[in-house]
Amino acid sequence: MRFARCAGLAVCLITLPVRSLAAGFDLERLEIDPSAVGSLIVQSGTTLPEHGFRLGLGVHYQRDPLVVVVDGQNAGAVIRNRFVSHLFGAFGLTSSFELEFQIPIISYQRGQDLGAYSLTSLSSAGLATPFVSGRLKLLDQDVHPFDFAAELGVGVPIGGKDALGGDGRLSVRPRISAGRDFGEVRASTDLGVLVRPNESVGTDKLGSHFSADAALAYTGARLRPELIFRAAVPFTTLPAGFELLGGLRYALGHHIEAFALGGPGFGELIGTPKVRAMLGLAFLSGAPPAPAVSICSRGRPHRPEDCPDLDDDGDGILNKDDQCPLQKGVVEYHGCPIPDRDHDGVPDAEDRCPDEPGPKERAGCPFRDRDGHGVEDALDRCPDVPGPAENQGCPIKDRDGDGVPDDVDNCPDTPGPASNQGCPIENKQAVVITRERLVIKDKIYFDSGRATIQKKSYGLLKQVAGVLLSHPDLPLIRIEGHTDDRGGAAFNLKLSQDRAKAVRAFLITNGVAPEKLEALGYGLTQPIDSNRTASGRANNRRVEFTIVSPEPGAVESPSTMTRQKPAGEEDKR
Repeated sequence: MRFARCAGLAVCLITLPVRSLAAGFDLERLEIDPSAVGSLIVQSGTTLPEHGFRLGLGVHYQRDPLVVVVDGQNAGAVIRNRFVSHLFGAFGLTSSFELEFQIPIISYQRGQDLGAYSLTSLSSAGLATPFVSGRLKLLDQDVHPFDFAAELGVGVPIGGKDALGGDGRLSVRPRISAGRDFGEVRASTDLGVLVRPNESVGTDKLGSHFSADAALAYTGARLRPELIFRAAVPFTTLPAGFELLGGLRYALGHHIEAFALGGPGFGELIGTPKVRAMLGLAFLSGAPPAPAVSICSRGRPHRPEDCPDLDDDGDGILNKDDQCPLQKGVVEYHGCPIPDRDHDGVPDAEDRCPDEPGPKERAGCPFRDRDGHGVEDALDRCPDVPGPAENQGCPIKDRDGDGVPDDVDNCPDTPGPASNQGCPIENKQAVVITRERLVIKDKIYFDSGRATIQKKSYGLLKQVAGVLLSHPDLPLIRIEGHTDDRGGAAFNLKLSQDRAKAVRAFLITNGVAPEKLEALGYGLTQPIDSNRTASGRANNRRVEFTIVSPEPGAVESPSTMTRQKPAGEEDKR
């Protein structure tokens, strides 16, 4: 024969004397939360406000909290129906400390006649173990991720043994709890230990147990439902017990609320009934629908000035120090966004066009193209007449009507075939105009190791000068000197620079404006062929004429280029 009810106690009663029940133990397992800030049962890590209070009475029904099992079969209920009245109260001594009490009174209980098992009936009424406790709030959700509190409760040993309301010995219940608001829903949980002496019940021990409870409660209306889960795990070898309860609170007035809860129990731990239900009333010092949380709690509506220690815009600057508390900003502007009048993402301090939106790569200025031909006005030499980019935005002309556009016509005023760059056939051309450079079909020859131009190159250079003079619209021309890899690097770098300067001087002498030309030596840094063969080295010894792009930053300035340190060498011609 065994006693069992609900979470795991199974007690052999074959030789159990009647006085084993008469010796008494505390059958009651329902512990309500007197302040009920979040949940009716589960503590939520917070306390009542200073001088706030809550007093109430609940009538509690249990079905089969204690039954007898013989050979695995239910032989009857020691207690079939049990009614317990819970008188409770809580008072906030300060904003973070409250005192609580709860007094369970066994109003009525009745079981089956189990005289065949030498069990006499228990008292139908009596006092269960009262608890007094103090709760201290340690963390506040206003400044931490959640509310957190610690509590210590003491069970006063005056419960009636003959009604299974106590064992006449002191018990202690330390507990911690936490909670957080998610909008109008509050999540709560508590963990505790009921420490009390073991009582022998048959061959098992009934004593201390660990408890873990959790609840979700709606807090934003007059009618406030909640869902509760409870678990108790004995410190002895007994199985655990569980309960799933639903709760409901309703504000009858500004200071009165009605409440109800109920649900099933699972397991076989003594005191965990098959079904539990409670109805009650409570009197509060404030309006029941509002939990005791600050307006500045996360998720609650408020004005920034009402919550100076929050950071409503999430920019790392507290509301009290933020001149724009609802807009993300920076410290330099006292929490306000960096000024950007045209809202183009480029700060006014860096925006060359602060009142006109434009991309960052254009310093905040828009792309302007009056003739709509894809060339920006600032770079378009003909901003009101469409023309291709390769002609700097101007239309391509053919003054001499020979079918060769002026921009690539070496003789734009004299007709000639395209095969001779637009010049008469008898005037053989050795210079070709391309978009990037002037390509020469022959070499410029110098005395070996010197920057002296040989006379056989005069004709070629005069033709280059003629092309430049007939195309005044060409931008800056960079004369670039290059060498092979023979000789000292520093010497050849200087030699290539001197030869580029010599060519520039020759072109100026033949009428080209000095401001249209620049000279730059690269030494051996830009070979176009192998330096292992004589022909390859000859190809690397060269002078090139590069058309410098007018776009800002497209090429390096001469001053920048001359500060580089290439390992250049001289041309040997």
